[in-house]
Amino acid sequence: MTIKYDFSGKRVLVTGGGRGIGEKIATCFAAAGAAVGILDKDFVAAEEAVAAIRESGGNAVAAEGNLEYYEDCKKAVEKISRQIGHIDILINNAAISPKHEGRSHSVLEMDPVEWQTVMAVNLGGAFNMIKQVAPRMVEKGWGRIVNISSVGSLFYAGLAGAHYSASKAAINSLTRTLAGEFGSCGVTVNAIVPGRVATPMASGVGAATNESLLLSIPLGRFAAAVEVAGLVMFVASEEAAYMTGETIPMTGGLSLGSLTKNLSKTSISRAPDA
Repeated sequence: MTIKYDFSGKRVLVTGGGRGIGEKIATCFAAAGAAVGILDKDFVAAEEAVAAIRESGGNAVAAEGNLEYYEDCKKAVEKISRQIGHIDILINNAAISPKHEGRSHSVLEMDPVEWQTVMAVNLGGAFNMIKQVAPRMVEKGWGRIVNISSVGSLFYAGLAGAHYSASKAAINSLTRTLAGEFGSCGVTVNAIVPGRVATPMASGVGAATNESLLLSIPLGRFAAAVEVAGLVMFVASEEAAYMTGETIPMTGGLSLGSLTKNLSKTSISRAPDA
C-alpha cells in the first residue's frame, strides 16, 4: 500500500536538495502538491533537480548558498520566498562528511580547519536556516522543521569522522530544544536518523567497507532514499501533528549493534615498557 499525502498549498524548502536524499525528498514533496525550494551549494545540481520536477508538472525553484554563511542562507531564503511564498516546512538535509582515500580521518589525523568547517555546515547551517524561516512559522502558528541526523549520532559505526558524528549528535539536541521552544506556537521539530542509505555518497567509501557494514544490518541492505523521504513526509504531515522533539531512527536494525572493532580506524603504537 502506498500512503498518499497532500501538501497542496504548502511551501517546502530542502537544503542539499540537488542530489541524493535531499533530491528525493524534494521530488516527493513536489509530487504531493507542494511548492518546493531547493537550496544547494552546487547550483547546477539544484537547477537540474528543479528542471526534473517541473518536467513532471511540479512547482520548484532553485537557490545557491553555502550553509556555513548566515548571509548566504538569508539571501537564498529571500530568493525562494519571493518566488513561492514563505516557507511552511523546512528540511535541514545538507551535510558534509569529508573522506580521505575513502575514509574519514581519526581525531589524531584531523585538520582543525576540517573540524570547524564540518561543524559550521552541518550544525551551523541548520541554525542559519531555522533563523530565517522559524519567525514566520511562529507568527502563522503552524510549521514543520525536520532535521536529518545520522546513525553516527547514536553510536560509533566506524565510518563517519568525529566531526560529522558530533555535529549530528548536536542536531539531535538542537531538535529537542527547539521543540520545547516552539511547541506552544504550533511548530513541530523532529529529527530523522537514517542508517546507511544507497546514495553516491555511500559508494565513496569503497565496496569492502560497505560489505562489512551490511553484516551489521539485520535487513541485509541499505535504505533507499525514497524510504527516507517517505518518513520525512509523514513527520511533516498532519498525521504527525502530535509528534515533536523526537529523534526517529531508520536504520534497518543497524542501531541494534555494530561491528565497531572491525571498523576501527585508529591504531596506536605503544613503546615497550622500560
